[in-house]
Amino acid sequence: MIFVTFSFVAGAIMLQQMARLPEVYWSIPAVLVASIVLRQQKWRPFVWLALGWTWALITASLAMQERLNPEFEGKDLVVDGRVIGIPQTFGHDIRFGFTIDRIDGFADRSIPRKVRLSWYSAPVELKAGDRWHFQVRMKQPHGNLNPGGFDYEEWLYLHGYRATGYVRPSSANRRLDNLGSGLSIDRIRQTIAARLSEIFQASPVRGIIQALVIGEQHGITIGQWEVFRTTGTSHLVAISGLHIGLVAGFALWITQWIWLRMGTPRLSAPSLGAGCAIIGAFIYAAFAGFSLPTQRALIMIGLVMGGILLRRKLNPGHTLAAALLLIVLSDPTSVLSPGLWLSFSAVALIAYILTGTIGQCGQWAATQKIHLVSAIGLAPLLLLYFQQFSLIAPLANLIAVPVISLLVVPAGLVGSVMMLVFPAAGIAILKFGVFVLEILWYFLEWLAEFPFAQWTGAQPSIAIFCTAIAGLLLLFAPRGIPARWLAVPMILPIIFSPADHPDSGNFRFTLLDVGQGLAAVVETANHTLVFDTGARFSERLDMGSAVVAPFLKSRSIHAIDRLVVSHADNDHLGGARSLNELFRIDRVDISTKQSIDWRDVNECKAGQSWIWDGIEFRMLAPLTRFSRRENDHSCVLKINSGSHSILLTGDIEEATERALVNQYGPRLASDYLVVAHHGSNTSSTSGFLEVVRPKFALVPAGYRNRYGFPRPEVVERLERIGTRIYNTADSGAILIAPDPEQPPAIPRRYRSEAGKYYNFQAPDADREAQRSGWETLFQEPSDGRYWERTYPHGDLRGGRPARLQLIPREKAKKLFGKSYVKPNGTA
Repeated sequence: MIFVTFSFVAGAIMLQQMARLPEVYWSIPAVLVASIVLRQQKWRPFVWLALGWTWALITASLAMQERLNPEFEGKDLVVDGRVIGIPQTFGHDIRFGFTIDRIDGFADRSIPRKVRLSWYSAPVELKAGDRWHFQVRMKQPHGNLNPGGFDYEEWLYLHGYRATGYVRPSSANRRLDNLGSGLSIDRIRQTIAARLSEIFQASPVRGIIQALVIGEQHGITIGQWEVFRTTGTSHLVAISGLHIGLVAGFALWITQWIWLRMGTPRLSAPSLGAGCAIIGAFIYAAFAGFSLPTQRALIMIGLVMGGILLRRKLNPGHTLAAALLLIVLSDPTSVLSPGLWLSFSAVALIAYILTGTIGQCGQWAATQKIHLVSAIGLAPLLLLYFQQFSLIAPLANLIAVPVISLLVVPAGLVGSVMMLVFPAAGIAILKFGVFVLEILWYFLEWLAEFPFAQWTGAQPSIAIFCTAIAGLLLLFAPRGIPARWLAVPMILPIIFSPADHPDSGNFRFTLLDVGQGLAAVVETANHTLVFDTGARFSERLDMGSAVVAPFLKSRSIHAIDRLVVSHADNDHLGGARSLNELFRIDRVDISTKQSIDWRDVNECKAGQSWIWDGIEFRMLAPLTRFSRRENDHSCVLKINSGSHSILLTGDIEEATERALVNQYGPRLASDYLVVAHHGSNTSSTSGFLEVVRPKFALVPAGYRNRYGFPRPEVVERLERIGTRIYNTADSGAILIAPDPEQPPAIPRRYRSEAGKYYNFQAPDADREAQRSGWETLFQEPSDGRYWERTYPHGDLRGGRPARLQLIPREKAKKLFGKSYVKPNGTA
């Protein structure tokens, strides 16, 4: 069973790593071959691997067929459907799940069955289960894609959403009916959520108690999540194996206790208890909305309780393997979830140490050792997924786990149910649970303030990760195993894995994907500069904490030497306050000092310059005030390594561009240009571009943004001078790591590097990459030939080129086609 599971799951993992899905007919030969060779013992692991890959391919292909047809993007559609889940309210705006039954004018095959919609300034309150007639505008799933950041597109895919969109203001919007929804589980959950919000409106743990009772986590603040991460207790607010198992165990125990005291009934107490445990776990999972973690927990509990009902003694290893196999069979995409591997690893580790090192020690000592060993044993996974792990997790969990499990969760569940029948009694029980939770919360906040509460490191390589896992197995092996001391040198590399910083005299530039906004990070050998921080959308969401901070942590950057905010517009300044709270920032520069009142800042002025590790940073603007427009007073920064240069322009417009040309002339020339004002036609004038003449233009714009940025006129002006354009909306984060001894490096698209088949892929992205890995640089030598760059194995995702040479124009035409070779020397 263990080897079958390992092979099948490995096949599913392999499929989920693919950037594009192969045609589903490839599953036919795989199944045929598997059926033929399955009887041959030596080939069985490969056969099960092929079957896992095939099953994952079939389910993924079916899921991708449900996606919104691109031709419907941006069009007004009239749909009928039903509200699912609990709608989330943000002021007057509502976000909710919606199952579509019908789209007017289109066949069923064009319908994405499950979508995620927003209703801005909603005139009514939405109820779970209601049927509505909406006029909507939808798009394919799309989100920001950055190193270290949250993959929203993956989240949508895992939760079954095949499109996103919003409700258009229209007189056609109307409720069709709410028949049958009054007793639905989601309506009950929504009622409980509303009552909890009303009763505990002033409590700081209101969002946490909602998460523990009904699985709704959107009320937990960013600061609270940070405390949970720092103390290693995030798992306590996700209704999954721990909480479902607690309910099942309590139901098993109380049923057996009552049944045994009723005499000698025909049905055995363990069998009845197991059945009640399954029912109790199912009810709690329903309260949590049957989220993915609860579904996995139900499978595990059903397997264990099934063994009790059948009176079979279960082997822990085989039980875990069977549960994992059933989970992946039911949903092959579950292998993408860090929670799956953290949960199974924790259970497997506990089983391993209970049979190995704990032995006959007392219950209290065993509990302490389990928390300590779990914290150490899960550290490699936490570093791999999140680049951090808590050093105080054993102490925090030693207190928090029993308090949450034995006091808060029972009080929350019993109180919520009783509140619907006997409100006074239910509220009294709930208040007790919240009181205990508030005391625990103060304790966790106190722990989180410790200076060395967590360890942050670079993301380890797969080789270092596997070596650390082997070291941990050796470290926790039973006494008597020889050479256990080797575990220490095997584990240490993952903790002290060095970060990949540029060499002295070179830099690394990353234009982050923050939607319609700007945020960039410049790294030298020993310093970090952040230029702009993206927008702030609400108290709970801004691009500083959601994108910039995770990227810096993934790069093992713990402090910012200089933060430059080009100007005070929200899409540039919005995330700065969060960064200031999360990182030590030595200096902040902005064009207008009065725009920031939460710390001391400096005004950026033309002529300022400094050198870090051989890299020159020079502020070219703002110049003297000559315009009322705030955009024209953006800070403009040029970064120069001597061989390569980047120009960051903020939101400057025509007046400032003309002034810069008059002031600096040819000194503006740069290899890379971050296009001003996201590609607005009020910027990137022909005169400015003719002087800068960038080889690569980077556009920080949002996907299908309402302004139409970058404007076609700007794109045309850039193409006219032979500049190649990269847009974060299509590319995700854009990374530049130039080599001083080579021509300007081709920017790396993170969406091309890390994107999977379920991530958005621009129709024309990487079209050169599809041509056997050839690239042509945009600089024409005097003799009319082209630079030709060849990458090993056709890989355009980074690394030094295998070959760099000049080729004639005719050969370039042959390689790229006439449409790729323009008269002015571009390809």
